[in-house]
Amino acid sequence: KNMPSSPSPAQRRVLCAILGAFTRKLSEEETREVLASVPSADQREDVRALCATSILDLPGAVDAFEKAVKDFSPMHDRQELERALWLLSTRLGCYLLTGYVGPFDSLSEGDKERALLGLSTSIFEAKRKLFGAMKRLGLFVAVAHVPPGMNTNPNLKALGYTAPARPPLPEYYTDLARCRVSVDNASSVFHADVVIIGSGIGGSMAARQLCLAGRKVLMLEKGPFWKGSGPILQEMKSFANIYERGPTLTSDDLAVSILAGKAVGGGGTVNWFCSLKPPHYVREEWADEYGLHQFNSPWFTKCLKRACEALGVQGHKIECTNQNQVLKNGCENLGYDYHVAHQQGMPTGDEGLCALGFKHGERQGSMGSLLLDAAKTGNFRFISGCNVEKVTFETGRKPRANGVVAKVERGTPLTVKARAVVVAAGSLNSPNVLKRSGLKNRHIGSNLRLHPVTVALGDFEEKIFSGEGAPMTTVSDVVANMDGKGYGARIETPIALPAQYTALLNWKGAAHKKMLMARMQYMSPLIVLARDDGSGRVYEDSEGKVRVDYNVSTKDAAHMLEGLKKACNILVAAGAKVIHTCQAGVPEYETTELGTADPKYQLWLEQVASVGIQNNRTGIFSAHQMGTCKMGTNEFRGVVKPTGETWEAERLFVCDTSVFPTPSGTNPMVTVAAIAHGISQHVEAMLADAELRSLDAPRRKEDQKISSKL
Repeated sequence: KNMPSSPSPAQRRVLCAILGAFTRKLSEEETREVLASVPSADQREDVRALCATSILDLPGAVDAFEKAVKDFSPMHDRQELERALWLLSTRLGCYLLTGYVGPFDSLSEGDKERALLGLSTSIFEAKRKLFGAMKRLGLFVAVAHVPPGMNTNPNLKALGYTAPARPPLPEYYTDLARCRVSVDNASSVFHADVVIIGSGIGGSMAARQLCLAGRKVLMLEKGPFWKGSGPILQEMKSFANIYERGPTLTSDDLAVSILAGKAVGGGGTVNWFCSLKPPHYVREEWADEYGLHQFNSPWFTKCLKRACEALGVQGHKIECTNQNQVLKNGCENLGYDYHVAHQQGMPTGDEGLCALGFKHGERQGSMGSLLLDAAKTGNFRFISGCNVEKVTFETGRKPRANGVVAKVERGTPLTVKARAVVVAAGSLNSPNVLKRSGLKNRHIGSNLRLHPVTVALGDFEEKIFSGEGAPMTTVSDVVANMDGKGYGARIETPIALPAQYTALLNWKGAAHKKMLMARMQYMSPLIVLARDDGSGRVYEDSEGKVRVDYNVSTKDAAHMLEGLKKACNILVAAGAKVIHTCQAGVPEYETTELGTADPKYQLWLEQVASVGIQNNRTGIFSAHQMGTCKMGTNEFRGVVKPTGETWEAERLFVCDTSVFPTPSGTNPMVTVAAIAHGISQHVEAMLADAELRSLDAPRRKEDQKISSKL
């Protein structure tokens, strides 16, 4: 049975009942209570409308939920959901799962809520998994889905969000569009000096440097050449198009939601502009413990400088938005360390939507900086919607990469012949490309690090509106080095996209949830980002979907918990009236004039600590993936050499965050750009050396027949 495409009537009724319970219509008394929490008279009518509707009143919303599950979720997850809905459609199954005699859709509204709340705090992780999966996607759809005939989700106004006018396409889009290659033949063969698989920061930096050196570069990207269409604030559409597995990518146990860009520009198209260099202790660790001495050398310092210049990193025009001021004020009042985070590009004021792929300022994103520089050389071309099947090799003493085999949209086959291949598909996809190409190194796909994140939120009397302006300009390192070895957590300010945060925030019943939604523009979130010492792995399932096997380690959970407590302290010290965590079963805390010294607050922190960082009970997400093709001094210690070339095959390089030996501990954009700057030097040196020694003489004439399409 394939539940997402054709659920039984009983399963469909249960699905609708669960989604409806999350967002049910409120009573008049509940509505008055929610409205009383909204000081703005202009907002109250929109909030009243929110209280009077549920997700079931949005045309096509349940279908959108099912489509997301069908299109993006692995078969195993679909089957588990099918079984759960079947159980809940029976009297006994519903009783076993919830303690209430079913079927679930026959329960009263109150019993439905109590049953779901019981799942959220159950001692059985399987029950918490079911609740978490339904809650995250269901509430995401409730705010992200745009009904037919509408331009935006009707709930957005109640949350204080209005879709801004779409600005004109930036000039760089036109420049890059000229470099786009269409593949319309039954079977196409292209020639290039270097073919790059993936277009994130690492691949884009390699393309830039090699094009500047005069090499003909063809880049293959499986995602779209994203410019969006229609209104700008459509999270469902954006996630489906430019994120890996849309809004459904999680670890196998569903405990960690994962954000990974999938578009031309990769993670650089959806990143948050925060530009931090790797801490000194990370560089020392890579040099001293892993033997990669280049990372603690003046040469790599120069690579970092050149990377920042290429990305347009600057620190002199940084606005301090309300939520960044909250972090700053709280740290100052407590004596905690904090610093200003440099930003990529010049601010425009609309950076709050950059996670949906909208970047309009000078030097913003991969496309507006690195790929634009590559395009201006005349040596750069790219193909979007292109899925690489494998790298091809010449046989000999050691395999030598000489191109790739791929398919473009609609399954049209594509062959690229090249003198070098650079894999830059990101830590989730690069290992799978190598495995499909026949590489066997035992480290491929292992050593996955995620920088797991949890969130604390402060509710203030004044509007914060964390969806406006540069999202992450202030960072606190107060617990960044908890073990003395560089492992701990950083406290930062995130983007607050309405659907994403509606899904992440605690659900304690529909009335409580709608009150949180109505207060969203008064909320200031702080994220706690751990430099994880534990690791996981990535692999590909039988359907070709990326899978992530990862658990937050005990050590990392302790670091996250300490960071969460510090984040709550910061919010209290900054003047928040109510503090929330994303831990099911932990109540919000109403602050007093005593601040963090109040004994009641200390008791509340004990509750936070008692729940801790539990799988599928604490909201956890990841926006950074690293380490799955790690660099090592020999084939027993890593997948690639210090030059970025694989140990198993010549002329095959990996050039993205997957080569990190351990996590960067900071937002990895600058680190991977610097590493890519260095690896591209090795690629160019290899090509130049081969030409000097005439190793390519038998093939040179053919290799220089660059296709007219390029």
